[in-house]
Amino acid sequence: MHKEKIGVLNAPENIIEIKFQPYNKKSYFFSLAELKFFEILKDIIGDNYYIFPKVRICDIVNHKDKNNYSQFNRIKSKHVDFLVCTKNPVISKMVVELDDSSHNSESRRKRDKFVDEVFASSGVPIVHIKTSKLYNKEVLIKEIQRAYKTKFVFTEDRVEDNHSSGCSLLLIIVLFIPFIFLFI
Repeated sequence: MHKEKIGVLNAPENIIEIKFQPYNKKSYFFSLAELKFFEILKDIIGDNYYIFPKVRICDIVNHKDKNNYSQFNRIKSKHVDFLVCTKNPVISKMVVELDDSSHNSESRRKRDKFVDEVFASSGVPIVHIKTSKLYNKEVLIKEIQRAYKTKFVFTEDRVEDNHSSGCSLLLIIVLFIPFIFLFI
C-alpha cells in the first residue's frame, strides 16, 4: 500500500480575512557583519552551548523588585546581539555585543554603560567585540575569556529590610566560572 505524502508546498490554501497592517518582512535577519560573527562564534563555542541572536534584555534579567515598572521600562526595548547559554538546562552564560561605528555616539556609549552595569549586577558576563571584515579566532577567544573572568567593583545604594540606611555598600562580584569551550 502506497501513501502519498503531502509536503508543505503542496498543502491546500487556507484563506483568512484579516485587517491589513503596514509592515513588511525585513530582507535579512542578520546584517552581513552579524552573520560573519555568528559563524565564527559558533565555531568557537562548539555544540556544547546555544547561541541566541537579538535577545531582549528583559528576557535575560529581572529587576529585583518585579513591581518596579520604571526599572523594567529601562530594559524592555533594549536587546543584545548574542546570548550564549548552556544546554539542558538552558542558562544564560554570557552576552556578546557587536560594536559597529554607531557605538561611538554619546547616546550609544551611555546605553552601553547602562547595559554593562545591568549585566554586571546580574552576574552575566558581557563582552564587546568591534565589528570587522575578518575575525581572528584566537583573539576572540582571549577577549571572551577576559570578559568572563572580569571582576566588577561597584557601589550600590540600598534600603535594607524596611528602614533606610542610605549607606553605600562595596560589592565585589567575581566571575571565575570557566567556560569549558574556551579551553578546547
